[in-house]
Amino acid sequence: MNNLFSEGAADHSCALDTVFSPAGLLNVILRFWKLILLFVLLGGLAAWGLTRYVIKPVYRANATIYAWNNTQGANGNASTQEFYLVTQLMNDYRELLTSRRVQQPVEASLKTAFAGTFDENNFPKYKISVSTTRNTRIVSVAVESSSPQVAQVAANETTRVFADVIREILKLDNVQMIDTALLPDTPVRPRMYINLLFGIFLGGLLGGALALLLEVLDRTLKDPEQAERVLNRTMVGAVPLVGALEAARKANEKRRTGLLKSGSRQVGEAFRLVRTNLHFLLSERRNGGRMVMLTSTVSGEGKSSCAAALAQVTAQSGKKVLLIDGDLRKSMQQALWGLDRSKGVVSIISGDDNFESAVYRGVQGEEKLDVLLAGPLPPNPSEMLMSENMAELLNRCRKEYDYIFIDAPPCLSIADPLVLGQLVDGVVFVVACNHTRIEAVRRTLAQLERGGIRLLGILLNKFNLRKSGYSYGYHYTDYGYAENNAADQTNGRDEEDKA
Repeated sequence: MNNLFSEGAADHSCALDTVFSPAGLLNVILRFWKLILLFVLLGGLAAWGLTRYVIKPVYRANATIYAWNNTQGANGNASTQEFYLVTQLMNDYRELLTSRRVQQPVEASLKTAFAGTFDENNFPKYKISVSTTRNTRIVSVAVESSSPQVAQVAANETTRVFADVIREILKLDNVQMIDTALLPDTPVRPRMYINLLFGIFLGGLLGGALALLLEVLDRTLKDPEQAERVLNRTMVGAVPLVGALEAARKANEKRRTGLLKSGSRQVGEAFRLVRTNLHFLLSERRNGGRMVMLTSTVSGEGKSSCAAALAQVTAQSGKKVLLIDGDLRKSMQQALWGLDRSKGVVSIISGDDNFESAVYRGVQGEEKLDVLLAGPLPPNPSEMLMSENMAELLNRCRKEYDYIFIDAPPCLSIADPLVLGQLVDGVVFVVACNHTRIEAVRRTLAQLERGGIRLLGILLNKFNLRKSGYSYGYHYTDYGYAENNAADQTNGRDEEDKA
């Protein structure tokens, strides 16, 4: 238990390093780009809605006054000392403009001016800011308010009251209005384009953060490199996920055509690589057919499709192949090939049919490919697989065929694969990307090894080349398998002869 825990912690740390690397971040973006784009659009839409309907517009009115040295006069030449005194006065004026002595009369004037327009409890608030231009005697008064009328009146009243306060307190008459405040017709806030940019940025940031969180919490396999590193097992191949492959497979079930004939070249080349790897892994067997079982952790990982495709490409290489549906509980091969499951393994073991009458030969135009279905649903699947009749059936198949592929049920919670695993030369373990948690895969592999079953390797299925950023270094174009059968058979025979 401690060993499993330490392995899990090490894998999690390694996964974090991988995710936050430049390549890992790019993979996250490619994988979750739709989610990130959704958040970007939602952020922009939220910013537009808030700016348009929620945030109140703010208007700004500006008034300008001019202050000079009263002893010199407005047109005289001021000395340096006098100019310094004026500068000090400017600082005093700036404080006075925002003082209560000035603003209280301004507020009273505003309430009187808008007595019939605004309720006293809902009177628009306003904010006054004062600025001076460097090395000048000009003071700018800016008033911001949600009401353009209030902003205009407040700016003009502030300058008027300020001049009165200067005469009263400082006994000076050196403030003169330059520009009165005009009625603003365009709000200064909110600015739509700035808010939109901020909303889009914030939405993208939140979407990216959520994508990173989902990636970190996702404890499934993504690519062959990760699978080999995390599981520490040999990889016999990786089958890419092609967008139209699943739809083609479902259509094939209805049209009853070959599984791979509607696939892409990437899929075909992937299974050819698996076929070649299995040939060399089983090269020590010289007498009798080579028997391989395909299983997985749970259902839905595509083991039945992989078994059918692997059997088909092996038959296309010129070898005599038998595909056995060993999943007596939930068989799938009859749907993939469009065959009747009324006879098969169960009917042979029970003695209701013989091998010759139960096997389908040359299915889908593949002369070298025979299929033996599971047959009718039995009441005791495990007992039937453990029977001597099952062992005799497989021994007969070894004598007649070069390769026998057995589509076994998932083995996380069913004992059937452990029974079949004792009768075959090796097991290909199918793992679907983004499907099964790594911990479950590890438990299943450990279960097989405890049973003394030989694991040939991992077959990674539904591997997304585009989203993972993983590539083989060359590109494929789609083509029909029927056009390449002759060449493929020649290549397969060459591989066998070289071994």
